[in-house]
Amino acid sequence: MIYNGASGRAGISMPSIMDEAYLQTKDRGIAIRAVTRASTIALFILLTLQVVISYVMLIFLALPIGRSKRFKKMRFREWREESVPRGMLARWVGMDVVWRNFTRRVLVPLFSAVCTASEEDVMEHPVEEFLGMCRFSSA
Repeated sequence: MIYNGASGRAGISMPSIMDEAYLQTKDRGIAIRAVTRASTIALFILLTLQVVISYVMLIFLALPIGRSKRFKKMRFREWREESVPRGMLARWVGMDVVWRNFTRRVLVPLFSAVCTASEEDVMEHPVEEFLGMCRFSSA
C-alpha cells in the first residue's frame, strides 16, 4: 500500500503495479474487465487487512499483559520466531507467513531506521527495548 501522508488523515492508496492486470484487459469485454478490477481491489483489501491484523498483534504483544517474561532476555531474532501464531486456524489462514513477512518487511526496516542500525544489528537487539518497558510505581 502507499501511505498518503498527513499523519494518516490522507489515507492509503493502491500501488499502480496492482492495476497492471486490469490495464492488460483493455481490449477485452466489459465483464472480464469488471471481474479483473474487482479481484484487484479485493486483493488490495485483503493485503491491507493482513497488515492491520499484524499491527494489532504487535500492539497486543507490546502491552505488558501480552508480553511473556521470557521475552525480556530475547533478541529480536528469537522473539520474531517465538511470536509467530501457531494455532491451527492461524496456520490454515496463513497468519504464520503473514507475521513473518510483517516482521521482515515492516518491523526490521522500521527499527533499523529508528535505531540507525543494520538489519543484523536489529536482529540481535534486545526485543524488550523495542516493545518498551512498562514500569508501575506506587505513588
